[in-house]
Amino acid sequence: MEVPHRVFVDRNAPFPDLCTDRAREAGFAIGDDTGWPRGQVLVRGLCPDNVKSFLSITPRHGPLVALVRKEDLGDDAVSAAASAADAMGLLDDGPEVIHTVILIACERWGLQARLRESEERFRFLAENAGDVIWSWDLDHARFDFVSPSVTRLRGISVAEAMAESLEQSLSPESVAKVRAQLAAGLAGGHSNRNHPLTDMYEQPHKDGGTRIVEITISLLRDPDGRPRKLLGVSRDATERMAAERELKAALDERDTLLRELGHRIKNTLALTASLLSLARGRVRDPADGELFDESRERVGAMAALYNRLMKAGASARIDLAGYLDELCAGLSSAYLCGEPSVQVSAQNISVDSKQAVYVGLAVNEAVTNALKYAHVTGRPLSILVDARLRGGELVLSIEDDGCGLPGDALHGDSAGLGLQLIRSLADQLGGSVTVDSTPGRRTSVTMVMPAG
Repeated sequence: MEVPHRVFVDRNAPFPDLCTDRAREAGFAIGDDTGWPRGQVLVRGLCPDNVKSFLSITPRHGPLVALVRKEDLGDDAVSAAASAADAMGLLDDGPEVIHTVILIACERWGLQARLRESEERFRFLAENAGDVIWSWDLDHARFDFVSPSVTRLRGISVAEAMAESLEQSLSPESVAKVRAQLAAGLAGGHSNRNHPLTDMYEQPHKDGGTRIVEITISLLRDPDGRPRKLLGVSRDATERMAAERELKAALDERDTLLRELGHRIKNTLALTASLLSLARGRVRDPADGELFDESRERVGAMAALYNRLMKAGASARIDLAGYLDELCAGLSSAYLCGEPSVQVSAQNISVDSKQAVYVGLAVNEAVTNALKYAHVTGRPLSILVDARLRGGELVLSIEDDGCGLPGDALHGDSAGLGLQLIRSLADQLGGSVTVDSTPGRRTSVTMVMPAG
């Protein structure tokens, strides 16, 4: 409240002239005799004769200052009435003291007005909020406030909720949980600041059922650090928890079905590879036999990918290094190559399942071609599969130190089926292929594609 430039004097109270003189001497103008305007200071004399009328003044329009005689302070009724004012002074006090008394009354009035406004705002929010706001008095072990939302949450009235004990307001398991949490909070020292705790509890409903309630609790302490209250906000979580349980059950069922599907696909691929092997044994033409072998190896590449997908679980990303290790180990074993004929050097890269399929098929083609056709008599064959990120691109290279490719096998229609397939796979990934070969020394196939 601003410092007043004038005050009003109650002419119907004792000592009106003395009160007027003291206010003027303290530096204040005296308002006209029009009652007590709202927000203005009223100076009122107090003695044993007007104690009852002093206490009965309502409503309080502004700061009230009581001026009493020194000899009347021994009267208990006068002292009680003076304490009900915003400030009290003696008629014998000097101007500076009276001035200070009036300023104290204004300050106290302003604080009380802000407190009333804050309480009204809190009460409005508490009474209109969907959540239940409550406080528990630790000293008296009882609720001292419960908002009306408790009727919607639990079907009981505010009066019924206020009359409940802790054991009546919660299930036995929740009571034990709260007591343990409260003990832990009280053991946390005398800090005036406590972090709110949010947890799930069960509360009985008037219909005989139980509600799952999410409650956020704060421990309030007095200025000395002593615990005084629990302040809580309760929210009905019954439907949400039921929905979460249904969702979890649906996700578990989905994961079970996906695992079953993965096993069936893997078994189907294994059966397909076995049938191709059986059919290969009945083929007499070596060229036709190679087609069966190539098809079986492509099926093997797909089987290795599905094995990785099953290990990845819910993740849709594939560890490229692990996948290439598994794929190349299978190819090396199929062609009875001793280690380390096929080496894999790959960064820690994860790719989506589509890119893994295409990369795996490309590596299968390049490594298979090298294992079948790149051997040079008199020296062991080494193959290096390298995968790394460069900028926003995935660079994949398959290099061998074998016999190289004939010049007409690198371009156009003369390129073998393997290179044609690799180029097609790169196109589908939005990438490109470069083939470099030195007859009698080396061959390198490099795919560059967007990292996926």
